[in-house]
Amino acid sequence: IKVWNVDTGYCESTFVGHTDPISCLIELSDDRIASGSSDNSIKLWDKNTGQCLLTLTEDQDGKGFDVFGMVQLMDGRLVSTRGQNLTVWEVSFGKCVRKFKSNDWASSMTLLRDG
Repeated sequence: IKVWNVDTGYCESTFVGHTDPISCLIELSDDRIASGSSDNSIKLWDKNTGQCLLTLTEDQDGKGFDVFGMVQLMDGRLVSTRGQNLTVWEVSFGKCVRKFKSNDWASSMTLLRDG
Protein backbone atom coordinates (compact mmCIF):
# COMPACT_ATOMS: atom_id res chain seq x y z
CA ILE A 1 0.00 0.00 0.00
CA LYS A 2 1.38 3.39 -0.90
CA VAL A 3 0.21 6.69 0.58
CA TRP A 4 0.57 9.55 -1.90
CA ASN A 5 0.51 13.29 -1.36
CA VAL A 6 -1.74 14.51 -4.17
CA ASP A 7 -0.35 18.06 -3.95
CA THR A 8 3.32 17.12 -4.34
CA GLY A 9 2.96 13.83 -6.21
CA TYR A 10 5.32 12.10 -3.79
CA CYS A 11 4.84 8.79 -2.06
CA GLU A 12 4.84 9.56 1.67
CA SER A 13 4.81 6.01 3.00
CA THR A 14 4.57 2.36 2.02
CA PHE A 15 2.81 -0.33 4.05
CA VAL A 16 4.34 -3.76 3.47
CA GLY A 17 2.75 -7.05 4.44
CA HIS A 18 0.45 -8.64 1.87
CA THR A 19 2.01 -11.31 -0.33
CA ASP A 20 -0.52 -11.05 -3.20
CA PRO A 21 -2.35 -8.15 -4.85
CA ILE A 22 -4.64 -5.96 -2.76
CA SER A 23 -8.22 -6.03 -4.02
CA CYS A 24 -9.89 -3.52 -1.66
CA LEU A 25 -8.94 -0.82 0.78
CA ILE A 26 -10.98 1.28 3.23
CA GLU A 27 -10.25 3.83 5.93
CA LEU A 28 -11.77 2.87 9.27
CA SER A 29 -13.27 5.33 11.75
CA ASP A 30 -10.41 4.93 14.26
CA ASP A 31 -7.40 6.04 12.17
CA ARG A 32 -6.77 2.55 10.84
CA ILE A 33 -6.80 1.28 7.28
CA ALA A 34 -8.17 -2.14 6.32
CA SER A 35 -6.82 -3.88 3.23
CA GLY A 36 -8.17 -7.04 1.65
CA SER A 37 -6.03 -9.21 -0.58
CA SER A 38 -5.96 -12.32 -2.71
CA ASP A 39 -3.40 -13.64 -0.21
CA ASN A 40 -6.46 -14.71 1.81
CA SER A 41 -6.23 -12.03 4.48
CA ILE A 42 -7.45 -8.69 5.72
CA LYS A 43 -4.81 -6.54 7.36
CA LEU A 44 -5.51 -3.65 9.72
CA TRP A 45 -2.92 -0.89 9.62
CA ASP A 46 -2.09 2.16 11.70
CA LYS A 47 -2.49 4.84 9.04
CA ASN A 48 0.07 7.12 10.69
CA THR A 49 2.92 4.62 11.16
CA GLY A 50 2.20 2.00 8.48
CA GLN A 51 2.49 -0.76 11.09
CA CYS A 52 0.31 -3.84 10.58
CA LEU A 53 -1.73 -4.14 13.78
CA LEU A 54 -3.80 -7.23 13.04
CA THR A 55 -4.24 -9.86 10.33
CA LEU A 56 -7.66 -11.48 9.86
CA THR A 57 -7.78 -14.84 8.15
CA GLU A 58 -10.50 -17.40 7.64
CA ASP A 59 -10.28 -20.86 6.17
CA GLN A 60 -13.01 -21.60 3.63
CA ASP A 61 -12.93 -25.28 2.68
CA GLY A 62 -9.15 -25.29 2.97
CA LYS A 63 -8.82 -22.73 0.19
CA GLY A 64 -8.64 -19.47 2.13
CA PHE A 65 -10.50 -16.48 0.76
CA ASP A 66 -9.94 -13.63 -1.66
CA VAL A 67 -11.43 -10.44 -0.23
CA PHE A 68 -13.31 -8.48 -2.90
CA GLY A 69 -14.95 -5.74 -0.85
CA MET A 70 -15.30 -4.39 2.69
CA VAL A 71 -17.43 -1.93 4.62
CA GLN A 72 -17.34 -0.78 8.25
CA LEU A 73 -20.63 -0.87 10.14
CA MET A 74 -21.71 1.97 12.43
CA ASP A 75 -20.75 -0.12 15.50
CA GLY A 76 -17.19 -0.58 14.22
CA ARG A 77 -17.51 -4.15 12.95
CA LEU A 78 -16.17 -4.93 9.49
CA VAL A 79 -18.01 -6.85 6.78
CA SER A 80 -16.04 -8.47 3.98
CA THR A 81 -17.27 -10.14 0.81
CA ARG A 82 -15.84 -13.15 -0.97
CA GLY A 83 -18.07 -13.94 -3.90
CA GLN A 84 -21.28 -15.25 -2.34
CA ASN A 85 -19.84 -15.31 1.18
CA LEU A 86 -20.17 -12.36 3.57
CA THR A 87 -18.21 -12.35 6.83
CA VAL A 88 -18.76 -10.05 9.82
CA TRP A 89 -15.59 -9.37 11.82
CA GLU A 90 -15.21 -7.98 15.32
CA VAL A 91 -12.03 -6.04 14.64
CA SER A 92 -11.39 -5.18 18.29
CA PHE A 93 -10.38 -8.80 18.91
CA GLY A 94 -9.88 -10.04 15.34
CA LYS A 95 -12.53 -12.75 15.14
CA CYS A 96 -15.25 -13.74 12.70
CA VAL A 97 -18.59 -13.30 14.47
CA ARG A 98 -21.03 -14.19 11.69
CA LYS A 99 -21.16 -15.60 8.18
CA PHE A 100 -23.79 -15.25 5.49
CA LYS A 101 -24.17 -16.85 2.09
CA SER A 102 -25.92 -14.90 -0.64
CA ASN A 103 -27.62 -16.24 -3.75
CA ASP A 104 -25.74 -13.63 -5.77
CA TRP A 105 -22.07 -12.81 -6.29
CA ALA A 106 -20.89 -9.68 -4.43
CA SER A 107 -17.71 -7.91 -5.43
CA SER A 108 -18.31 -4.59 -3.65
CA MET A 109 -20.54 -3.15 -0.97
CA THR A 110 -21.58 0.08 0.72
CA LEU A 111 -23.27 1.08 3.95
CA LEU A 112 -26.61 2.84 3.68
CA ARG A 113 -27.01 6.00 5.74
CA ASP A 114 -29.69 4.45 7.92
CA GLY A 115 -27.26 1.65 8.91
